[in-house]
Amino acid sequence: MFNDNFFLVSAVECFSQTSKNALKVKAGEFVLSLLASNKHTELGITSLLPLVQQLIDQVLKSYREQLILLMGPNKDICEAISSIRTPDIFQGMTTATGQTPFIIKHFGLVPPKVVSLPTNFSREFGRHTTRKDQYLKRENYAYVPFIEQLGQILNVKCIYDEIFSRNLPHPKEGVYASFEDGMKFKDSEFFKEHPRALRILLYLDEVQVCNPLGSKTHKLVFVYFTLLNLPTNFRSSLTSIFLFAIFYANQVPDYDINVILQIGRAHV
Repeated sequence: MFNDNFFLVSAVECFSQTSKNALKVKAGEFVLSLLASNKHTELGITSLLPLVQQLIDQVLKSYREQLILLMGPNKDICEAISSIRTPDIFQGMTTATGQTPFIIKHFGLVPPKVVSLPTNFSREFGRHTTRKDQYLKRENYAYVPFIEQLGQILNVKCIYDEIFSRNLPHPKEGVYASFEDGMKFKDSEFFKEHPRALRILLYLDEVQVCNPLGSKTHKLVFVYFTLLNLPTNFRSSLTSIFLFAIFYANQVPDYDINVILQIGRAHV
């Protein structure tokens, strides 16, 4: 015969199983917020998570003890409550190696990919000072798949509504507040026929990465994009600026910027 205690124990076990995944996702949100704040190093987060887990264990242990006191002498219920164990919600997320796959799976992170540039001969061949033989030199650059990024961006309801549901602005004559007020945009037949078409702005930014105690410098070029369909007050926000590609600045004179971006467009 089944009794009330049996169903209570079963319910506790069922809740423990079904809530575990939800807790893991919440734990992932916590880790993601730490990473997004840019105030914590990877080592700092690795050291912090076990301490947070210990705190959660102590809090739940205290609640279990209070519940057992409240339930009185019912042995089955007390055993059911005692059997509840705190899941290790940060399991597999204490290092960057484990965090990245979890964030990709549950939060829609689009991972970067590496593209090989056309094979180029090393510029060092033929130098009498080095006397090195000619050899093929392979160079790469990284990009984040554009279509996948765009899909994740448009999955955000507020962004989708801003682009496809809000009333289109009506520029005032003689007032130049954005590109939409310029003649090029106003005279565009494409945007006249498709007023809600996506307007994508690409721009480049050079960053010099160097050791202040050393003499070598490494310049990187970052290619970003933003959606000009968003209202002007959102376009300059960091949350509205998305990374498309990264490559070395010295690759530009070797391969030409158009070749690099053309290869990136082929992988869009």
